[in-house]
Amino acid sequence: SLIMEFLPFSAFFPNLEFAKISDKFSDKVRENYPELKRQNYFQVYDKESVFVYEITFASRKYTGIIGLAAYQDYIDGVIKRHELTIDNKEIEHLKLFNDRKAIVKPILLTYELIPSISELLESLKDSNDLLYTCKIGKEVHRIWAVQDTPLLKAVREIKNLYIADG
Repeated sequence: SLIMEFLPFSAFFPNLEFAKISDKFSDKVRENYPELKRQNYFQVYDKESVFVYEITFASRKYTGIIGLAAYQDYIDGVIKRHELTIDNKEIEHLKLFNDRKAIVKPILLTYELIPSISELLESLKDSNDLLYTCKIGKEVHRIWAVQDTPLLKAVREIKNLYIADG
């Protein structure tokens, strides 16, 4: 069985002193990323990390992990298509990456529930400082930076990831 490559990275977050976060935020960033970056629209977190990401909405919490997955894992079948992606969407993602030299709109991957990973994520939220929080509409988004070897090891042992973006 293949071991998935899952890597930490340095991240940019909207600088809330300048950025007005709204439902249209990602469209604005997608279209104007280089200019917004020059205008200090983002703050840099340059310590390579994976990020625990929580969205709270209507008294429900959704927790996930942000990190880099390897394209080779897609080629090798570790990352599977959950639904057919649209060719022009794939081309658009590649063009945005090449133009922006950044992943402006990440691709959502999902996996079957693994209780030990869910428990680890909850404990990491308790044991790490909150890095970033913002409100978008009625959603509250929170992010913790993690340099945690057990999390990386646990994620790398997920048997399959599924593309959830169409």
